[in-house]
Amino acid sequence: TADTSSGFRLYYNEGISLARSLHDKPGEIRMLCAAGDHFAGRTKPDSAVLYYVKGLQLARTSGLQQELISSLWKAAKTYEDNSHFDRALPLYQEALKESRKRNDSKEIMISLENLGAFFFYQNKDSAAVDCFNQQLHLVEQLGDSLEISQCLNNIGLVYSKEGKYLKCIE
Repeated sequence: TADTSSGFRLYYNEGISLARSLHDKPGEIRMLCAAGDHFAGRTKPDSAVLYYVKGLQLARTSGLQQELISSLWKAAKTYEDNSHFDRALPLYQEALKESRKRNDSKEIMISLENLGAFFFYQNKDSAAVDCFNQQLHLVEQLGDSLEISQCLNNIGLVYSKEGKYLKCIE
């Protein structure tokens, strides 16, 4: 209801104000993203994006790369979930670029998986497979068998969708 949304908005804004008064920029960004998560989960994408974008802006101006990447993922997913694909793609791409700058394997893998899934649902299968193969290369280097199986599953889903069943088992 509107009353509930107003109450949660007040709650999150108080948390954001507290973090700001303490000069806790990472905390402020986390609160902005938490508010975005709340509204995204309640089918209020405009409110969600508003909070995510504020988090993005603060992360950019503060040089907080990890928070920037997280905010990019969240905003992109919200845009994607609400069929604003033209807004989602650049954010997913920026998250991958920033992850590579940080040289953080886990962030790069997540960014590649997010981007691959985005392409998969946009029926851009070759781009999806490219992302998933890049992700697979990274997880093989790390030797993470669970992540390897997830990557192989994602690649298999793309080939299965295309009817290339033999390619799935290669």
